[in-house]
Order: sequence, then C-alpha cells, then structure tokens
Amino acid sequence: ASAASAAADPGSAVPPLAPIVMPPLESAFEAAVRHAQAPAFTRFRLDATQKTTIYGLYKQATQGDCVKARPGMFDQIGRAKHDGWAQFKGMAKGEAEARYAAYISEIDPSFKVSSGAWRDIDG
Repeated sequence: ASAASAAADPGSAVPPLAPIVMPPLESAFEAAVRHAQAPAFTRFRLDATQKTTIYGLYKQATQGDCVKARPGMFDQIGRAKHDGWAQFKGMAKGEAEARYAAYISEIDPSFKVSSGAWRDIDG
C-alpha cells in the first residue's frame, strides 16, 4: 500500500508523534529574584541587614564564594555588600538558592515557597 492509501485508510496505524519538550518550570530561586526585583517589592522598607542578606544570598547562589578583598573603611556600601556575601562562604549553590527564596517569602508572605514549588500571588 502506498503512503497516500495508508493515510486514506482509517484502519492504518498512525505514525508516532514527536516528543514534546517542555521548558523547565521557573525555579523557586528565579521566581524569588523576579519577585524581589519587581517595583511592588519596594513597599517593604528593608533595613541594612535585610538588604545585605538578600545581596549575599544572591551572590552566593550565582557566583559562589566571595574571593574579592574587603573594601577599605571609606567604602561603607562596598564593605556592607562584601560582608553580606562573605557571611555565606562555603554554602552550596542549591542551599543559597533555597535560602534566598525562603527569605524573600519571609519578608513578603504573598510570595509562597513550599516543597520546592512556588506561588507568586502578586503577579
């Protein structure tokens, strides 16, 4: 039987479909980063400790251990950022990502992280 007659014959076998490749779901870390960068997140008046913790966890998750020298005493912002990052030295990437997402959820309870899944209520 030819291909044309096989297509016309309803009893013929249907060729298998190509597998569907779905992109991976956004990780809790990626969702938390997006949430923290949203303009609505600025409604939370973060203190210096919260800012440096967010910064440090983000840097640890994306770049690993801080290897830069600590800035001098006249660069207070640079020192705060360095110290915020350096406090997580040795922490694994996955742990830093999970702690970042959990910390954003702690600051903004509308951002939910549970059992590896996330739910962004605001957006």
